[in-house]
Amino acid sequence: MSVQTVRTGVVGAGFMGRLHGRLLAELPNAEVAGVVDARPEVAAQVAEELGTQAYPSVESLLDGISNLDAVIVATPEPEHRPAVEAAAARGCAVFVEKPIASNVGDADAMIEACERAAVPLMVGHILRHESAYVAMRQAVEETRLGRLMTAYARRNATIQEGHRLGGRTSVVQYLAVHDADLLLWYHDSPVESVAARAVRGRIAESYGTPDFVWLWLHFADGALGIIECGWALPEGWGGWADGTAWQPFGDCRMELIGTDDVLSLDLRTMNVAGVDRSGWRFPETRHWPLVNGRIGGAARLQMEHFLECVTTNTRPLCDGQAGRAALAVCLAAEASLVNDGAEVPLSAIERRKEFERSEGGQGT
Repeated sequence: MSVQTVRTGVVGAGFMGRLHGRLLAELPNAEVAGVVDARPEVAAQVAEELGTQAYPSVESLLDGISNLDAVIVATPEPEHRPAVEAAAARGCAVFVEKPIASNVGDADAMIEACERAAVPLMVGHILRHESAYVAMRQAVEETRLGRLMTAYARRNATIQEGHRLGGRTSVVQYLAVHDADLLLWYHDSPVESVAARAVRGRIAESYGTPDFVWLWLHFADGALGIIECGWALPEGWGGWADGTAWQPFGDCRMELIGTDDVLSLDLRTMNVAGVDRSGWRFPETRHWPLVNGRIGGAARLQMEHFLECVTTNTRPLCDGQAGRAALAVCLAAEASLVNDGAEVPLSAIERRKEFERSEGGQGT
């Protein structure tokens, strides 16, 4: 497939859908052809911002635009599958936000639909396009690390983020899935089992979902991966954002220890720090910063990569199978949480898929 301008529909007009829509509007080889959201007033507002038309459903978008090339799916995870399947059936390339789905049965159905239609399926694991994380991948590819022994990842957001999500999803599927994907990208030995433990605080009191979770990934070659994730950093970490162009992010780190090298990443300060009478401020500079009035960073690089995959009909850097693998790790962690932290084999997640298929269950 070769097109000059990629005509793209945006399904889901929340934070990420709006971000992707703005990126498409800013890039020279893309056009936002329409916006879909379950909330008509939100769809209309975002469509007006992007200079396009609002549609009430995925079907109306696909019926109303005959030459649509691609669809961005940024709805809540349980709604990914019908939108992806509908888009693929019309021959549209698909970008779906992470996690790819809320269960492996849906993930497999989405992968199969795109393979059947011979269209690219890309999962929005944005950190594969973030320069610091890519530098770590490059070092691993150059075998500078030697044999991986341990990996540690931290991704903690502010409690404001936990309140914003309001229990709609889990911190594992919302945050840890990023680092699960990275560890699988860095290390080619399969994960055999996963264990997890939760810590509960104010978010749990409000919404019934853990504030922090730690995951242990046991690789087949003996390596150990640890992921710490949470959305309950105190308000002061990001409470300074109101009324300023500086936006907060969180506490993100990554460390790989091998037999020959140690690779360490620390994005707590995001390379820039400020301090005023209220305290320290660390603005978001890496993922979707505004650069001279336009969105830059990893989000822009990710969208440029997707558009290239659409125009050349090539496999994305993070395809459906990669998204599925990260999801399976997170589902195993959540299964461990309901079993007092017991190790859960990845094979158990495959058995759950068979249950979903035979019983019509949706999983979590």
